[in-house]
Amino acid sequence: MAANNLLPQKEKKPPLTHFLCLPLVSETSLPLLENSLAKFKHNLLSSRKSGGDHPSEWLPPLFPDSAIRPLGTVHLTLGVMRLTSPDRIHEAVKFLESLEIDEILQEVQSELALDTNESTTLGYGKPISVSLESLGTLPKPKAATVLYANPIDPTSRLHPFAVKIRQAFVDAGFIEQDFIKQRPKKHKIRKQISSSQNAANTNNGDINGTIVVAEAAEETIIQQRPKLRPLLLHATLVNTIYARGERSAHHSSHHGNKAKKGRRHVGPLTFDARDLLARYRNYYVDGTCMEEKEHLPADIIEQSSPEDDGDDGASRSSEEEAHPSRGVEQIQHTQETDMTRYPFIWANNVPIDRLCICEMGAKTLTEEDNHLAARLGQEYRVVAERKLFQ
Repeated sequence: MAANNLLPQKEKKPPLTHFLCLPLVSETSLPLLENSLAKFKHNLLSSRKSGGDHPSEWLPPLFPDSAIRPLGTVHLTLGVMRLTSPDRIHEAVKFLESLEIDEILQEVQSELALDTNESTTLGYGKPISVSLESLGTLPKPKAATVLYANPIDPTSRLHPFAVKIRQAFVDAGFIEQDFIKQRPKKHKIRKQISSSQNAANTNNGDINGTIVVAEAAEETIIQQRPKLRPLLLHATLVNTIYARGERSAHHSSHHGNKAKKGRRHVGPLTFDARDLLARYRNYYVDGTCMEEKEHLPADIIEQSSPEDDGDDGASRSSEEEAHPSRGVEQIQHTQETDMTRYPFIWANNVPIDRLCICEMGAKTLTEEDNHLAARLGQEYRVVAERKLFQ
């Protein structure tokens, strides 16, 4: 007992209090997102009814309704912060106000022009707007906790702009560097021994050489160098962390993995999202986004995701995370036929017009707070914001 008390205690970090984000909900985008989310919920219900016509025969839901995020919370996170005092909050707000937004945008534009040799088609000087398309998952499709929409910027400016803004806050000490947790790797050690002393073992090495290499049974643990996580811009639509206390017994058995009776589930609620991913990437059969496919694809293609980095937040390769729009094109081709496929569009022409520091923890709105309270549901309190493209 005494020896344990002498062990150094790991210093506990203060809680996360704020985050830097690009809001996506406005009076123009709200009705589009409302309609899309209503269709999403209808499709989820329809897939449950495929188990039978009577409600008692319906398949269990993939996740509780409480996991679906209120529309007022939809945003793109750039980073999280620990602002634990009024002075620290004031410093972060002042730094946001001091940012040279126009210069950062011009730098992004210049770099893109050098990369593409096309200075007239990248939307120079115009506001950035995105379409929210398809579905992605975290940490991985067959055991998902998060569903998100991909923000697609046809001018390719959004991601490098967001990276530079985040890095400015990192350099100023407000946003911490985010590292991917990696499991240590085991590495076998090979022993080198003198061939003159081990003539009997010449089959393991060069007969005429002076050194013979022999496999040893020893292994050593190699600690990998920390790897920075690339910025993955995503608009979270479903997050099972908000469904704690509503775990269904089937929670991850909807697609055939039977839950073991009598064992209490520990950890986040997960679900198999592979059917959803396949459908929402191949949702329409025409380019007008009017004619929907009537059935789920039989061929379920998983996202490529490294499963050996030991971190629930890493579901994409570094290249995919750094450039998420590359994985969801406006028009994609199936492997089997020449038929084009069109992803689900949650909202088109969503303006990226504000950069905000918000408090953690969304608050339920009332009509006194906002006349759109019934439609927004919840909202994060904005501590400070900067207008973009004034």
